[in-house]
Amino acid sequence: LVLFGAPASASFDNMAEVVLAACADEHGILATDLRSSAVVASYEEAGAAHPNAFGSIGVGGGFIYAVQAKKALWQVWAWGEKRPSYRASLPEKLTAMAFSDDAGLCFGGAASGQMYVWMTGTGSLLRCWPAHFREVTQILVSADGGYLVTAST
Repeated sequence: LVLFGAPASASFDNMAEVVLAACADEHGILATDLRSSAVVASYEEAGAAHPNAFGSIGVGGGFIYAVQAKKALWQVWAWGEKRPSYRASLPEKLTAMAFSDDAGLCFGGAASGQMYVWMTGTGSLLRCWPAHFREVTQILVSADGGYLVTAST
């Protein structure tokens, strides 16, 4: 589950907090109002989204992302749109993903322990390095963008 503030452009009234939930099977991602439990958006074609690699892009961003659990593929949806607006292949199957608060950088961790950093605006791979001996399970970026914290099993 991912909790985030809905973008200002959201098409529902007085909604400040939304929970994103990804299904382990092929049912996609649901956005639910935290207060009323009403489904406010659904995202199709997500495949089986990896539990540590889906959420919103940036702080208050208008985009949702998900990495497929069984494939080296990730997708992006505009807020409230059912179908993905962007799809891309990845160098290998990722098990964790996070974005900087300004959405300028995308960080991905792989089952092999590799870490990847992409520039979001261009899609350029900036750096790749062997960060862990095992699967990367969590990625956190500090609010000021000064620190990147990763975890492995």
